[in-house]
Amino acid sequence: MHPVGPALLLVVPTHLRSTVLQQLHDIPTAGHLDVARTYDRVRRRFFWPGLWRSVHHYVASCESCQRRKRPAVHPAGLLQPIDIPAEPFYRVGLDLLGPFPLSNTGNRWIAVATDYSTRFAITRPLPSSCATDVADFLIQDIILHHGAPRQLLTDRGRYFLSKVIDELLRSCATKHKLTTAYHPQTNGLTERLNRTITDMLAMYVSSDHRDWDTALPFVTFAYNTSRHDTAGYSPFYLLYGREPTLPFDTLLLNPAHLSTTYARHAITTAEKARQIAHRRLSDSQLRQKDTYDSHHRNAHFTPGDLVLLWSPSRHVGLSEKLLPKYSGPYRVLRQVTDVTYQIAPLDPAAPSTSSDVVHVSRMKPYLSPNTS
Repeated sequence: MHPVGPALLLVVPTHLRSTVLQQLHDIPTAGHLDVARTYDRVRRRFFWPGLWRSVHHYVASCESCQRRKRPAVHPAGLLQPIDIPAEPFYRVGLDLLGPFPLSNTGNRWIAVATDYSTRFAITRPLPSSCATDVADFLIQDIILHHGAPRQLLTDRGRYFLSKVIDELLRSCATKHKLTTAYHPQTNGLTERLNRTITDMLAMYVSSDHRDWDTALPFVTFAYNTSRHDTAGYSPFYLLYGREPTLPFDTLLLNPAHLSTTYARHAITTAEKARQIAHRRLSDSQLRQKDTYDSHHRNAHFTPGDLVLLWSPSRHVGLSEKLLPKYSGPYRVLRQVTDVTYQIAPLDPAAPSTSSDVVHVSRMKPYLSPNTS
């Protein structure tokens, strides 16, 4: 069912179907998205017998998708779902993606922000990962467009822990929530978006990879206007209460999603859609937690326990597979959350970890050789 209601769709003759699929899957505003999202984009505008089969075959046999896309990796560890805000831009996840090859316009990084309520994404190419560039992105692209978020979720990168960011967030009364090192699942929404953006960019960069920032706004638009599998709506629709007109839509005599009735009730419709999406996302989180927790144990440590810490390392000329995977021992100081602990090196002269708050999935009990 179309979000507006029943609509007349164009029946596409056989000789034009490949053109339609190319326009709604291959070009930058389509984003080389998966079967479900491409099918949703096509079915809103056209019909022909065996439509799902045609879309599935087209996407599955796409040469670019087969060569460039990576399969999703199932994250390990106990799942700790983050509650879903009822209002847009209450909580925003922020990350930096890169470094990329230096672009023709002097950029190396991508700032990626995600609204936890609508899943709406905001991106911008940056010349560096310095705190001032990140702060400018927060001000220009988030605060001045959507207001200051109540919460900002980031990792512990130095650019996010800088005095510049701290002062900006304090002036906006925004609470800064930090993830644990080597545990990207804490900000899983942004991490998944990073993979999606990277896969989409790979479809449109030139051979020298110097024009990736030119394609960035197009693929971000493609993501925001595609249906979110769990929420059931596109991020664009959940935020604005309407679907956008795509370049391809201008070729249609009667675009399916334009309606004066729909426009009059856009605000009410968007709020209702957000409530439905909120319920669907919350239900999905509970199902995911049940599945994850049924296959993982709930490890627990107490203050004073000695542990080793999984700390991947790389050295030029050495095989990563043959290097030690754990460092330590460390002493547990306190439990911070259900799945995080503050630790400190047992040897006072040893360097501290990059973050003394770590996820339990990185910890394992340490038994001293002197222990009987």
